[in-house]
Amino acid sequence: MKGLGCKITIFSVAFSFILSLLAVPATSFAYSQLKKIRFSSANSKTRIVFDLSGATSFKDSLSQDKKTLNIELKNCRNTCSQKTLKPKKALIKSIQIKKQAKSKLLIQMSLQKMNTTYKIFSLKPFQEKPHRIVVDFSPLKNQPKKNTSVKKTKEKSRKKIIVIDPGHGGQDPGAIGYRGIKEKDVVLKIALQLKKLIDAKIPNTKAYLTRKGDYFIPLHERVKIAQQYQADLFISLHINASKKKYVNGASVYYLSETGATDKASKLLAARENSSDLNAGINLSEDKLLNTILIDLVQTYTINESIRLCQKCMAGLKKVGFHEEGIKCANFAVLRSPSIPSILIELGYVTNRGDAKKINSRKNQKYIASQLISSIKGYFEGDKEERQRLTRSKIDKNAGSNKKAKVIN
Repeated sequence: MKGLGCKITIFSVAFSFILSLLAVPATSFAYSQLKKIRFSSANSKTRIVFDLSGATSFKDSLSQDKKTLNIELKNCRNTCSQKTLKPKKALIKSIQIKKQAKSKLLIQMSLQKMNTTYKIFSLKPFQEKPHRIVVDFSPLKNQPKKNTSVKKTKEKSRKKIIVIDPGHGGQDPGAIGYRGIKEKDVVLKIALQLKKLIDAKIPNTKAYLTRKGDYFIPLHERVKIAQQYQADLFISLHINASKKKYVNGASVYYLSETGATDKASKLLAARENSSDLNAGINLSEDKLLNTILIDLVQTYTINESIRLCQKCMAGLKKVGFHEEGIKCANFAVLRSPSIPSILIELGYVTNRGDAKKINSRKNQKYIASQLISSIKGYFEGDKEERQRLTRSKIDKNAGSNKKAKVIN
């Protein structure tokens, strides 16, 4: 009996061990795969994105000479077609992928400059994006450049400053519609035309762009750029999209912190604001935006934004867009205190008629010219308002003098 009891005990332990193995998820034995490497470069920053099939732990270290960044990916296999990449116009020279023992991958990134700082973080799947590890590179000494821009702006403080913001860019294409037309490409072309016409056609006015090429800029950085240039106006250009291909028309938005005009506006704002989430930026953690929220609903700024919306909507009607109207929503790029800011949706890229209209070079120039007329009308209205207030003040003073003579 004792022998039988011993056998039963051994069998129980073995059976429990087998059950414990079966209870372990299959994913714990599986390796993640490095599927793709993406990169984008702005004027001063470079972003590298590693697309992965699953969650992967990493360890990063900088070489002693500060010329190479090493990233070790655990339990990961390389399925990329290339083992060496050389990004163009970036802060890094090359990326090399090396296989190590115990199913580890070593990624070595050779830096262009020694005075480069980096930030690395992982992202969970979002919409169509997989698990990602993101590395952001930026030069250590980029502050003097910003100060120089502000100094130049102050020297030309007599000029009105308009900041034009072509939405999306780089890894964020925005809406994709009829025949693969991308929102990021079209709005950039129109923005370049608009800047050119503002500098040439509106006296004493200078235009700046938040981006001049196909690269990504976080939403809060676009707000900072407008503040840096001490902008008098901020105009963000976008193109709408809909699952219903017959939906068409242009709309113009101003900021509403409390709520959107309608459900569609709320959904649109959520989609546009998600651009930062796609790229790993969490707006709620941005101290600047959290601070300026206090000053968002300034009566003057909102009223001026509405007045600019009215002028631009009238201009877009002349282009031939169906009028969706002037609406309000909580767009992140409109959160600029003391700067009248609007967001223009130039039709629907998913609608054949709108898409053809905005993708034509001739129409892009025409859209820009109508927006120029709208901006001129806004400034002229501002001038007329000041003259009206001046006349009112003169009349008031004249009345006071007449009244004083009667008393004497």
